[in-house]
Amino acid sequence: MNMITAKCDRCGGTATGLTYEEASAKINHGVGLGKGIKCGASYNKVHEVKPPVPKEPPVKPKAPKPKQVTPPKITLDKPVSGTNSETLKPTKPKPTKQ
Repeated sequence: MNMITAKCDRCGGTATGLTYEEASAKINHGVGLGKGIKCGASYNKVHEVKPPVPKEPPVKPKAPKPKQVTPPKITLDKPVSGTNSETLKPTKPKPTKQ
């Protein structure tokens, strides 16, 4: 069972009970009345205290996953020295004079 809390706005007194009427009847207004503050249910200063509603955390949007990027193929217009794919022609040895 839920307990209901009643509070007086003028003197600040609170009480709990099974019903609002029970809780408001249990409030000790002696502090306020001792200070000369007119308070109580007859002055419409007693109200029910609602428990705070827990806030739901905001939903964060999911970040899109980055796409897999394949690196571009590198093509060379001119062959780089040392990597020539052409085969070298064999050279004939020069005749030597004797």
